[in-house]
Amino acid sequence: MARKKIREYDSKRLLKQHLNKLVGIQIDIRSAQITESTDFNGLVESEPWLATEELVVKPDMLFGKRGKSGLVGLNLNLAQVASFIKDRLGEEVEIGGCRGPVTAFIVEPFVPHSHEFYLSVISDRLGCSISFSDCGGIEIEDNWDKDLQNHSPNRATSMNQLPSNSGGGSATRRLLGQPAGSKNIVI
Repeated sequence: MARKKIREYDSKRLLKQHLNKLVGIQIDIRSAQITESTDFNGLVESEPWLATEELVVKPDMLFGKRGKSGLVGLNLNLAQVASFIKDRLGEEVEIGGCRGPVTAFIVEPFVPHSHEFYLSVISDRLGCSISFSDCGGIEIEDNWDKDLQNHSPNRATSMNQLPSNSGGGSATRRLLGQPAGSKNIVI
């Protein structure tokens, strides 16, 4: 079945927009995407938090192992983010045997933390496959065996069309351990 990956910036934007619209879950996601054509002054005007908060910056590309490759800047101010991006924009990187230039970055508020989680949603004609792991961050590739997976069928999909290891239902709240009435999730 054909799949198309999307950038982290776009996935977070879609989560913020549609979780609220579909199930009333509001998430405070602040992120900015920076490419070669980004006007920093205009960006700060539309996203004023960029000038006042400590930030994290990383390539917004369709590959992993960014942290292990030295491509993540943590706890930076806006001037440091601009310098970090300037030094790496267009740089050729090789990860997992694939080579190409870095063309986009995502910038978000830096949140000090001791633990990261991993969440993936794959939507196809049968429904959504949701994967969750409490071994997120730079170690996710080494911990795929700890990844919890669930398939939630589309309303029009009958249960006999699903793979035998799938289970229907409200997987997101179950995987995240969220009580039924819970509304706030930080991503």
